[in-house]
Amino acid sequence: MMLGEFTAIGEILKVMPGFAPTAYAWGKYESDHQNNTYFLLSDFLEMDMHDRSLPDPDEFCSKIAELHLKGLSPYGKFGFPVITYHGRFSHFCDRWDESWATFMANLITNLLAFDQVNNGDWPELIAVGQHCVTHVIPRLLGVLQSDGRSIQPCLIHGDLWEGNIGTDMETGNIVVYDAGSFFAHHEFELGHWRCERHRISSKLFRKTYLKYYPASDPVEEFDDRNRLYSLPSNIMYATQAPGAIERMV
Repeated sequence: MMLGEFTAIGEILKVMPGFAPTAYAWGKYESDHQNNTYFLLSDFLEMDMHDRSLPDPDEFCSKIAELHLKGLSPYGKFGFPVITYHGRFSHFCDRWDESWATFMANLITNLLAFDQVNNGDWPELIAVGQHCVTHVIPRLLGVLQSDGRSIQPCLIHGDLWEGNIGTDMETGNIVVYDAGSFFAHHEFELGHWRCERHRISSKLFRKTYLKYYPASDPVEEFDDRNRLYSLPSNIMYATQAPGAIERMV
């Protein structure tokens, strides 16, 4: 997890200097031989934690769009050099894939397996999950790279909600942290913004973002893709937080 976040922050700062706290090192505590405790050493930024208001939509969305537009995959493929995490869940991103549909199918398959281990069998979820992998993902995401269409793999934050956004009190600039980055379809970042438990779920943020980085073709299926992209965040939350299923329903 520390290696993943260290690498993710480094990639973000290559594209957007000052957009995240600088990470200097990560490693294992030599004195902790039993628990295998690791650390991440980064800048400490003073932020006003009493003001939890959302950032200005235009200022924030323009920066995220800039990150996506400039942070291009070094191989033109989807993936990342190392595994990154969303909580305890691995993004299974340390592979390079030319097909976004295949990459997403792998992510959802592993996520559903992770949920089954933690929450036990739920036959209805298993059936729906399998249908999503075998039918929904090929239909909704396969079309993005067919019939002459293409999408550019770009660097995403990977866990972007209001809890991972702040304002540096020294500079007044928006900063992001707690990154679980990988190179993905740019619209995937907006899946977190659909989750109703997040205050950033206001449609205003998605609409504003699309002014700076338009939806992929077919544009009319953007909302369907956005709903699909919200599934990983919702299932991860349900898998890792006690009582989350009840709160989601």
